[in-house]
Amino acid sequence: MLRYALVSVLVLLAAGTHASAAELMSADELEISKIEEGWNEASKNRSKAFYEKYVADEFTYVDDKGEFINGRAAFMDHAMDMPRADEVTTSNGIVKVHGTTGVATGRRWARNSTALSVTRYTTVYVKGGDGWMIVASQETRVK
Repeated sequence: MLRYALVSVLVLLAAGTHASAAELMSADELEISKIEEGWNEASKNRSKAFYEKYVADEFTYVDDKGEFINGRAAFMDHAMDMPRADEVTTSNGIVKVHGTTGVATGRRWARNSTALSVTRYTTVYVKGGDGWMIVASQETRVK
């Protein structure tokens, strides 16, 4: 009888701990996740306003071909020259925050009428007086 009561309590506890990913994220993790969504839209729409707001002046970027880009201005030039994407989506996204540093990782799909690019990405954030800023990002092409 005690065994059944213990099993029942464990089942209820397990059921009670089920929560969505968003419910388990801290406010900082949620904020970075929203910026990541904005990054996808900025990639599609070539939003200079997004890059100016969230990409740090000292930003470094390594694209999926291994090209190193140093600085927000150089990245914005690079981004404006990239083929336009009709759709940009991500999956397997994970955001971790350690003090004033955040790291986002995941898989990104960028599609246009002639090509599909699939990459794994890592983006590093630093929180300062202006909120979260992207300081580094790297993409690796997935076959």
